[in-house]
Amino acid sequence: MKKLAIVLSCLALTVACSGEETKDNEGGNNGIPDQCSADCNGALVGVPNMLCTEYNSSLYESGNVICTEECTADLSGCVEAAAPTAAEFQQCTGTGQGNCSDGLDCVTFDGQTSYCVTPCQGADDTTTCGANECVEFTSANYCLK
Repeated sequence: MKKLAIVLSCLALTVACSGEETKDNEGGNNGIPDQCSADCNGALVGVPNMLCTEYNSSLYESGNVICTEECTADLSGCVEAAAPTAAEFQQCTGTGQGNCSDGLDCVTFDGQTSYCVTPCQGADDTTTCGANECVEFTSANYCLK
């Protein structure tokens, strides 16, 4: 009779616990600690699946956001998206190649705005620039329209 009472008690406990919301290993639902609201106290509004791309798709290409114990967003698991590259004759930023596509240099001709241009050998270079012209400057030569 004692064994039957123990078995029934265990069965009742199992049934009672099956209706509880499950928690993950972070202590909260969906990685949210118990002391934080479902949106990590506002830090993760619009981030239902805890994906970095949901947090900011223009900055991150993959990874997961974590709600910290302080109810702030931890982005250390996010993989930054590669900066878009600029094509020939498009504006660019940086020095040397800057954010230009491979084979192009980021050069300014007016000291304010920089453009991606193809370096060339000089006026005698008739192959590098295709339909464009290799223009000689004091410091380097570039293909221009």
